[in-house]
Order: sequence, then C-alpha cells, then structure tokens
Amino acid sequence: MDIDWFGHSCFRIREAGVTIITDPYDKNIGYVMPRARADIITVSHEALVQTAAAALKSDARVLSRPGEYEVKGVFITGIQTWRGGDSHDDAKEENTVFVFEFGGLTVCHLGELARVLTQAQVEAMPDIDVLLAPVGGGGALDADKAAEVISMLEPHIVIPMRYRTPTVTLPLDPLNKFLKEMGVTEHAPQDSLKVSASDLPEETLVVVLDVETPALPGPARAPATRPSGDVASHIAAGQAALEGGNIGKAEQEYRDAVALDPKSARAQFGLGNVYVRINRLPEAEQSFKAAIAADPKMAGARANLGVVYYQLGQLGQAATAFQEALRIEPDDPSTLYLLAAVRLQENNLSEAEKLLVQARDRKPDLPEVYYGLGVLYRLKEQKADAIQAFEKFLSLGPSQDPSAADFARQELQQLRAQ
Repeated sequence: MDIDWFGHSCFRIREAGVTIITDPYDKNIGYVMPRARADIITVSHEALVQTAAAALKSDARVLSRPGEYEVKGVFITGIQTWRGGDSHDDAKEENTVFVFEFGGLTVCHLGELARVLTQAQVEAMPDIDVLLAPVGGGGALDADKAAEVISMLEPHIVIPMRYRTPTVTLPLDPLNKFLKEMGVTEHAPQDSLKVSASDLPEETLVVVLDVETPALPGPARAPATRPSGDVASHIAAGQAALEGGNIGKAEQEYRDAVALDPKSARAQFGLGNVYVRINRLPEAEQSFKAAIAADPKMAGARANLGVVYYQLGQLGQAATAFQEALRIEPDDPSTLYLLAAVRLQENNLSEAEKLLVQARDRKPDLPEVYYGLGVLYRLKEQKADAIQAFEKFLSLGPSQDPSAADFARQELQQLRAQ
C-alpha cells in the first residue's frame, strides 16, 4: 500500500489498482490540490462535499455519510462523530470517521474529529493498522486529544495531519507540539509511506510525510524552434487557459511567450502564476524575479514573489517583497492583507491589526481581511470584535474556502458559548 499526503486532511491511498482520496480541499486553504485520479473520494464533513464534487474528474464514488460500503473490493465503514463546540452537547456538526479495509491492512481517517472517541465508537472499529489523525487543533483534535485517541486505538502507524505548515492559511498548532506529546525527539519526513501487513511495527510508530507536490502529466519542454505568433497572443491564450484550469496549455503558452521575448514582464509574470498554481515554487520564484528585472515597477510580481516566500516559510523575505510591492502601490488591499498574514505568523499583533484595518478601509468587501481580523481578535481575546469579524467574513458570499468558512463557524460557536 502507498500513502501520499496532499496537505491538510487530504491523502491518496493506493493498493492493488484502487485509489482513495480523502477530504479534497479548495486552493484557498494555502495548498494546491493535485489533479489526481480516484476511484473513491471520502468527505468527512458537509463543508467539503462541494469541493469533492469539483475535484471529481472521473466516475469516482463519493462517500460523505456514515454507513457500510463496498467499492471495488474495498470495505469501508463510516462512523458518525462530532466536530466543533466545547462539549459533546454543543457539538452539532457531524464528522464521519472512515475506516478502509483492503490489501490486508486497515486504515482509519479521522477527518476533523474534535472529541475523544467514545468507547462505543472504538468498539465499532476493527484493529487499526494505520491511523491518519488531526493534531493541530483549530476545530479538530489538538496534540493532547490526538495522543489520547491514539492510546485508545493502539494503531501500528500514525500519520499526523492538519497542523501548521508554511503553506496552510488556517491558524493551527505546529507539528512539534504533537511530536513532543508522543515522545518523538527525532523524525525524518518522508515523501510517502509504503507499507504491507508483513512489515508493521510492533509498537506505535509516528510517520511524518512531506506534502506531495503537484506535477503536470509530463515534463514541460522548451520549444525546439522559435514559436509562431506574437507575444501578446500567447499571453492572452495562457491567461485564458489558466482561468479555465488547463494548466498544461497555460504553461506552454507562457513559455512560448517567454521564448519570443525573455524580457516580457507580463510573460514571465504569467509563467510564475502557473508555477504557483502547481506548487513548483523555485521556478515561480525565478519567473517573478525575471518579471521584476524586466519591469521594476510591477507591483504584482513583487507581491506574488512574496507569496512564494511565504509558502516556503521564508517570512523575512516575504515581508520584504510585500513591502516593496506596497511602495509601488501603497493602497493595494490584497498586499496589505498578505503582509498582515506575515505579521500574524510573527505574532506581531499590533502591526497585523494596523495593516488589516488599512486593507479593510481600502476595500470593505475583501473577505480574507475579515477572516484575518477574526483570527487577530481571537488571539487578543477581543470577543465582540472577533464575532463581528467572523460574521462579516461569512456574510460575503458562498465562494469562500470551505475550510476557512468552517473554521470561522466553529470559532463563532465557541465565542458565543463563552
């Protein structure tokens, strides 16, 4: 069996020609969802159902409710649990824990479980070989509760998920907090887990996975001859392809534009945006730098270079890039928000608040600003302000990232209960 982590709560599990994907997500969460084939997609809570449908590129079976299923020889049990709230009584949103039995192994995905399992729920499960467990809090299990659930299920292998990384936009706890709780002093992240029933460890082993980097179906190649057409037409075609989700065509069009004019800032900028979309961050960095060299006053290229540095965890360089963009366009609300996100990561709450308020004043209907303010006021324990900010964020339309919107609803539930 092969298990790959796509970030947050999303995994790809492959065995004997069958592929399962758990909890696909919207790109606004910070990660880039790979275009992976699946036979089965599981969705642990209602907020992700629409996202799963959007990710559906074949005749995959989507499972989102408790029950017993058999799909392509895989036995699947969905067990109802709860998420959100501060107690069993006020946790009103369902979370489905999925257990997969195939290939001689039993894998359990806890979804966004927020409560320690009851004895009845534990007894409903078979012996677990591999447990995929949230560990970063933020509406799901934190380190302490995750460790308690692990002690109840006694799996052979635990793969932590849903924790803070340089990429994710949700305010989660870092992985080290969970590792300390489990007594793990050293760990070496690995690209994927290959496991069989014959090589399971006797004692529970924590395995940390690196996020699987999305890739195109084949390597992009530089054109052997000078492309036909003009730079502007290739840029326009690349933009249309990118907006339509045809990443391979978008990359080729922008590469053709760059081949025709390597000093075209717009071509380099567009190519950088393609590379960000597929998480090829070093190449995105080079493209944005080339765009800046061609047009030092291109604020968008500097801002997007900052996004690349932010996703790489290079907060100092990200802040510098955002500040340089703001020197060119001081009133750009998106860049003000991005710099505020860096300050929140640095725990510089006063500077983050100043930037978020400026962004809100420039563009009162920018949803992410209110999400940022909600997180900020939650950290500052300003209950009324946090409630107002999260409510405003949720009121700005159904297009919000399901995970961010769900986090905001959970925070509101907890704040109102206080």
